[in-house]
Amino acid sequence: TDKTTVNYHSTVIRMLIKFCHSGDIDLSPILLHDSHHGLTDEGITHLLELRDAGRYFQLDKAVRIAEKELGDAIFRKKDGGYLCAAVLTNLMARGEDNGPFWDILFQSAINTPIICFGWGSQENTHSITCHPHPFLLARVLEKVHDVYVVARCLQAWSVRECKEGGTYADEEIRVLNTISNHVNLKQLSPMQLSELQPCSFFSAQQLLEAHVHNCKFPQAPERPLTRRRGVYVSVAGVEGMNGFYESHQYLSGLFFMKGRYGGIPCLYEIGSAKSKWLISVTMERERSDQLKSSE
Repeated sequence: TDKTTVNYHSTVIRMLIKFCHSGDIDLSPILLHDSHHGLTDEGITHLLELRDAGRYFQLDKAVRIAEKELGDAIFRKKDGGYLCAAVLTNLMARGEDNGPFWDILFQSAINTPIICFGWGSQENTHSITCHPHPFLLARVLEKVHDVYVVARCLQAWSVRECKEGGTYADEEIRVLNTISNHVNLKQLSPMQLSELQPCSFFSAQQLLEAHVHNCKFPQAPERPLTRRRGVYVSVAGVEGMNGFYESHQYLSGLFFMKGRYGGIPCLYEIGSAKSKWLISVTMERERSDQLKSSE
């Protein structure tokens, strides 16, 4: 008789045998009971093997169950983005980079790249250690048009690559260098630049040049001469806070400007405190009453 060797984990084989007898699949052997942690790298691998085995043995229900469990973990959990990147990386390693299942996950990564690749405070709270392949990250970032998002994802990937001790070869990382070469850091706002740190894709010199570019005093529009006294703010970080602040008539060292914050009329104030300049925002009517009482 002919024999066929299948390279599936023994846990997956046992699950399929039980499925053939009962018609149901018990996923408990590959799922963590602690919902806070969710799937592990091994759990993702076993679910994908279950999916592959179901396709090989033409067990459509097993395929649907595996895909549903992966989809639920990715789309129904608040921090499921890192799972999406891990599953896509595993699929690429298996030679699968197209098809309906891939397309859904890939589009999700394009829509939420920072959640998938720009690891933040949740980086050490989950059980996934899979480092996304540079080819996958490059394919996603090629379709992302937000410069800040691309920069954040590249930096996060670089930091993790350093922690992992160099997981990928130089020729594989080169595709990300191509992406980073098209990132113009000077397009970012001062606040966005402040969230970036030097990494293998963006040197300290590049970030400094972008900061200097953004801090240059903007060309003021021509306007008639005025005797108004005050200060001009140009790089407050929040666009609505920039502009000319008039000095208060009676309170020395206090400057103010009317504007809107969150759609609400307000009064911006700038003053010095302990050798630092501070900008505060107050509802216009409330602050006007305070200023009148101080007069």
